[in-house]
Amino acid sequence: MLEIIKKNKYTVLFIVLFIVLVIVGYQAYSILVPNENRAVYGDRLDGIDEVMITSDQMTSINNEIKTNTFVTDCVSDLKGKILYVTVTVTDDTSVDSIRSFPDVALSKLDDAQKAYFDVQVIFTKPYTELLPQLEAAQKKVDDLEDQLASATAEEKTSVQASLDAANSELQAIEDQMSFPLIAYKNAKSETFSWTKDRGNGQ
Repeated sequence: MLEIIKKNKYTVLFIVLFIVLVIVGYQAYSILVPNENRAVYGDRLDGIDEVMITSDQMTSINNEIKTNTFVTDCVSDLKGKILYVTVTVTDDTSVDSIRSFPDVALSKLDDAQKAYFDVQVIFTKPYTELLPQLEAAQKKVDDLEDQLASATAEEKTSVQASLDAANSELQAIEDQMSFPLIAYKNAKSETFSWTKDRGNGQ
């Protein structure tokens, strides 16, 4: 073996130098061009490879939620340590009908993933029917307020009654527009917390 090395010492030297250059080059690249995730999240993503949520799991979440007839779309996305699930529902969907959806998302994760990732489920509505109603109700209130300002003493009682009724109609429409709603669960928590939760209303 030594005899072979002596006869090919320049070749061996070249190979050794090449290996050293590769190692040094890789180290320099790692320093000058750091991992994008590490640059953004620092050490917060340590261990993520062992518990990574797969695209199949996210597809399973989307498909199960979309089996509900009032769901028009469902999209899951993983960013850092947070799984985002965005659910679009029809305008007439009640809060009660979506309460189980966050648990559907959670059921597709294993215990290690549940302990690592936060989960956020966002519910939105297009309000294709309610928005025009809201605009019309607001305009009615504005018009009646203008009428009240210029009404005679005899007219004020009648106009005020109409204005009160219009305000009640406007409030009823606004009460139906409780979305978007967000259900959020920290990895260390056992349950979801809800924002903009208006109980059993729309």
